[in-house]
Amino acid sequence: MAKNKLSKLSQTHGKVESFEPTTLEQVWGGSNPVSIYGTLNEADYINELNEMSKSELQTHAIAHGEIPIDNVSLLRRKLLRRFNDTILPYVKPISKAKIPSKITPEVEKILAEGR
Repeated sequence: MAKNKLSKLSQTHGKVESFEPTTLEQVWGGSNPVSIYGTLNEADYINELNEMSKSELQTHAIAHGEIPIDNVSLLRRKLLRRFNDTILPYVKPISKAKIPSKITPEVEKILAEGR
């Protein structure tokens, strides 16, 4: 019984799990406009940042227009913010079509007044 209730719940945490292609390159599987990062997946990019040394992070920051600072955790946050700002236009959440609900006669009457 609890499993049925869980399957009916919708995602509410606001984090995008998958995305719908928004450019022809994404639809056709060609090169990505954000190929400077190599991925559109935030988790992959975070793993890539975590594997970099301090000097590699600073070089990466320079390549992406950030000032290389000594604080590694702050630099990672700045790079992640820049990554999210860059990929945001290309990552559109998949939207589910809503089934129109039945309109009551009272609502139909109200809507008909505006014609």
